[in-house]
Amino acid sequence: MRESLYTLEKRKNEVLLGLDLEADDCLIQEVDQARERGHDATIGMTEDEAYDHPEKIRSVYEFLDGLDDQLAVERHRAIERGLGRLGINPIGRQIRRAQAIDRAIDPHRVELLFGPQRAVDWHNQRGSASALLSIVSAHDLMVDRDPETGFYETMSGPLDDRIFDYRFGENAGSLSGLSLNEALIQGEMRFKRSDWITAKERSSARLTQLKSFIDAPVSPVFKDVTQYCTDALGIRARREEVRDAIRDHLLDKSEEERKREFLMMSFGCGTALPMLDIVKDLKDTLDINSRLILLDQDPLALASASLLAEDMGLADNIEIHCERLFNSFGQPIKLDTVLKGRQLDVAEDSGLREYLPDMIYRWLTRESWNALKPGGIMTTGNMNRNRPQARFIHGMMGWWPQVRMRTIREGLELHRRAGVPTENTRVRVTRDGVYSMYFTEKPS
Repeated sequence: MRESLYTLEKRKNEVLLGLDLEADDCLIQEVDQARERGHDATIGMTEDEAYDHPEKIRSVYEFLDGLDDQLAVERHRAIERGLGRLGINPIGRQIRRAQAIDRAIDPHRVELLFGPQRAVDWHNQRGSASALLSIVSAHDLMVDRDPETGFYETMSGPLDDRIFDYRFGENAGSLSGLSLNEALIQGEMRFKRSDWITAKERSSARLTQLKSFIDAPVSPVFKDVTQYCTDALGIRARREEVRDAIRDHLLDKSEEERKREFLMMSFGCGTALPMLDIVKDLKDTLDINSRLILLDQDPLALASASLLAEDMGLADNIEIHCERLFNSFGQPIKLDTVLKGRQLDVAEDSGLREYLPDMIYRWLTRESWNALKPGGIMTTGNMNRNRPQARFIHGMMGWWPQVRMRTIREGLELHRRAGVPTENTRVRVTRDGVYSMYFTEKPS
């Protein structure tokens, strides 16, 4: 490891993990500098069962750090072999080079981590919304189907075999009436311009991998990693920060305006769990009704979100739109094609920005901001450049596509250049230091 460890037991109730002192110092400096520039910037203190076991957080950190050291050697060997020197276009060449190197070292990931821990089926879901369900539900996963160790029998958590029989309802626009298989084929043909035979083959392969994932039991080490690694802590903390910020905002608006209905959108929604949690909480505890627009180009993510909504009694609260999020030039979808003149109380895309180049980031920010009504809130996030254990996500985890980590200052500057008045932006670094969250209320 790059730095010695703090004694986590002595820091249980303090900010940041203390696992990477250099990263912690940089993050604290980022927050202090944002405050000096007049921003409301803080470090979160979200609750997570993992913090009751600081020794586990430390041991998983050391375990994964050691594996990343071994993988770095294999990456260096792949580079020495000249993998990825492909293409003429410099942007395309860079992407193909990274993909070639990643393919070369992927068998070593399986050999070192995923194979021994019986987690290859999870690894095959990398980059997808379904993979995140394992992390969000980690504390409730059974180890080897032992009911004394959790609630969910397999690594897919709340996602089960019902997904294969799912048929989209009348609230799903272009997907209405389609089975999941039909929707996947349609998505391949619409968004990837595949012919029907290729689209059918890709859909079948994806459903086969999904079935293996849903059936896969959880090993002890896999559960430990999904409970205690820094990325898992960050994903769950991001969920809590988004949920708390939006819930508090809507409660305030409900009291100020005597309003009992709100319109929210999750752009690139994935399984939409944080937003579904908000809708259910407001509905059950305060009788506040919300309409949640789920926008994604992945039919599987939308089917999963819809099933989760049904399980939570929210089938009538969601509206599904399967659309290409960005065109071939990187420009985001014109949201009015979905909103049809409506304005949003909440625009959320907290898990998307780190995949976007700066220009596309600004375009999306501007589009979301313009779709907000006065008094609405936009919530975004980005993996922080100074996060701890930064190499893990593209190292041993092998996440794809590539993540663009940004400092707080870089994130705020992109908002400002998109026309967002950042003096109204509240910045929150998640307790683990992995994510920077941005919450901006539109002036009334």
